[in-house]
Amino acid sequence: MIKLPNECIQNILKYVNKDDYKTFYYITLISRQWCRNSIIFLWKQPFNIPDNFKNRYKLISIFLYFYDINQKNIYQTIASSFNYPSFLKNLNSDNLAKITLEWITRNYSTKKKKKYRNNNNNNNNNKKKTFISYKNKINLLKKIFKTNLTNSSLKEQFNLIIQPIIYVIMEKCTNIEHLHIGNYYSNNKKYYFLENYIEEYLLKNDLRKCFNNLTTFNCHQSNIDPIIFLKFSNNIRNITSLSVTISNNNLFDDSKLKELVELINSQENLNSLSIRNEYNADMSLVFEAISKKSISLQKLELISHRNLKSDEANYLSQCINLKELILDGIRIGDEIVDPLLIHSKFFNLKDLRLMNIFQQTSFEISPFIKNNGSLLNYLHLGLDF
Repeated sequence: MIKLPNECIQNILKYVNKDDYKTFYYITLISRQWCRNSIIFLWKQPFNIPDNFKNRYKLISIFLYFYDINQKNIYQTIASSFNYPSFLKNLNSDNLAKITLEWITRNYSTKKKKKYRNNNNNNNNNKKKTFISYKNKINLLKKIFKTNLTNSSLKEQFNLIIQPIIYVIMEKCTNIEHLHIGNYYSNNKKYYFLENYIEEYLLKNDLRKCFNNLTTFNCHQSNIDPIIFLKFSNNIRNITSLSVTISNNNLFDDSKLKELVELINSQENLNSLSIRNEYNADMSLVFEAISKKSISLQKLELISHRNLKSDEANYLSQCINLKELILDGIRIGDEIVDPLLIHSKFFNLKDLRLMNIFQQTSFEISPFIKNNGSLLNYLHLGLDF
């Protein structure tokens, strides 16, 4: 087989759907060169592997392999073929929790027959360094964990396993570009402890080590500590896509969302912003921060169930470079008709969605379409008089 340059192979692989894990896996079987290039794509978002992949729980074992158990300098691990954690670019907290629970269930929920082996070296505590393989190290870790997992609650089991996983991510995953903190376990009584498990690690660790290249931050956890927003604003400046849910469980210093404002202001090239306001918080400072990003901001999505104020409408009208504008669940009164729907100039607008808009008075939408519709490709109007 004629060898292609690695750059050519990687350009070819870019045309494969990022979620097509099977194709990337089969490509690794072509040759060593194709394997080296394909493994990078295969491991970009391993925690996003769908539920129907029955062996995805084995990902946890691979991450545990990179966990340092060499506390007493007794064991030295045989190097793996690849430094898999270094390829991670997409971290989803919900999916990581799901797969960790699968790993616990597979390894500790059912009793397995024990295989007894005579090993005369076990009693030799003064033995020199022992080189252990992947399989042996995982078995060793399972024994260590099993000692502590016996008669433990599910919460204790999860915390014991997730700690080394997060440690590996924080220490070895230095190129994470996408972070998703979800709300999959919100209001789930059985798995209540999973709702904010990652929050503790984000607050304690240096974010620059693994999130220095972060470009996408989605935060929808209902009770997230807003201090995290401040920590990201102090350390991360390259976020281009930000999506946040504001819940009444958030512990903001006041109702003006100053921590979120700091995060928006600190980003140098914010391209996409989505805010779901379930708290009915005062967003006046947020709208002012949005207007300051008018040069770079191309997509804006606001989901709220409160009246849009006149000054807020003025701030929105300053975002003249918007290509996509989505307003969902917002009340429009007389005072904002002029600044937003008549005098605004969104010359680059291609996608406009006004959904579940509650009108306190009737108005004509045609002036807005006339002023901003020259490039419009998609239009959705859901107006409720």
